[in-house]
Amino acid sequence: MAYEKGQEIRFLLNNVLTPAEMRTQVSTTSYPGDGTNTGAAITAAVNMFNQSGPIRPGVAKVTTVFTDGQSYDDLVGPASLAGRNEIDTFGVGIGTGIVQTELTQIAQGRVDRTFMLSDFASLMEFFRTMNEETCKIPQKPVLGAAMQDKVVKNEKRYFMYALPPDGVKIVLDNQNGGNTAAYYSYTDDTPSAAFNDGIVSGRTHIPYRAPTPSSPNLARHDCTTSGTQIYVSVIGVGETNNYEIRGIEGDVSGAATAVISSLLLCLSTTLMLAH
Repeated sequence: MAYEKGQEIRFLLNNVLTPAEMRTQVSTTSYPGDGTNTGAAITAAVNMFNQSGPIRPGVAKVTTVFTDGQSYDDLVGPASLAGRNEIDTFGVGIGTGIVQTELTQIAQGRVDRTFMLSDFASLMEFFRTMNEETCKIPQKPVLGAAMQDKVVKNEKRYFMYALPPDGVKIVLDNQNGGNTAAYYSYTDDTPSAAFNDGIVSGRTHIPYRAPTPSSPNLARHDCTTSGTQIYVSVIGVGETNNYEIRGIEGDVSGAATAVISSLLLCLSTTLMLAH
């Protein structure tokens, strides 16, 4: 999409274009120069997602806004609308007429998702950075859904699961000889070996943690609460690693063990009474 006072939608998200046709659409887009209604463009992007039908389960929805001037309209409302629709937004300013506050508003308060470029010539070099940053956006599977994927050595995948009051069990199954390492965090959406609240191995129950005010290590995320979700990272250890990951509400194995123990206790009591 290109925008000024209005928007020019070059293709929809559920298009059937080939990669070559898509590149042609992008390369033939003319530079818009009649105003900067960034808020309206974000709203239009939200509508594009909603009109494109369901996406693959768990896949992150990302919108990146490139702007070379100050917005003529409100940004907070449209960015909040994107957040309510589970769309992550990035703000990229180009040139000298950019206000950092506006980029932060575009990015839903996430300063770490804003970037400043000196000119349009810097875009090609920047795209590699942008690709790395968007890959950090966590996928958001619903509890119970199995996600299958493959990572090469040191490649990372990120997930965010709802954290119900009885906690969540993360089941990580390495397949076909694959080998992965996995970590979880209540506060950091990119947990690693250096920064985490625990290791995920096989079947790992993660207990609920009540929301708390943001701590100093959350400053880069500008979060206000944490604890109603859990973040999980999966990192490739071997050269090629197939895996399946699933989040299940509660401590399933623990509940089953409790039921079995209760049945055994009842059986033992019955036998004692019989004697």
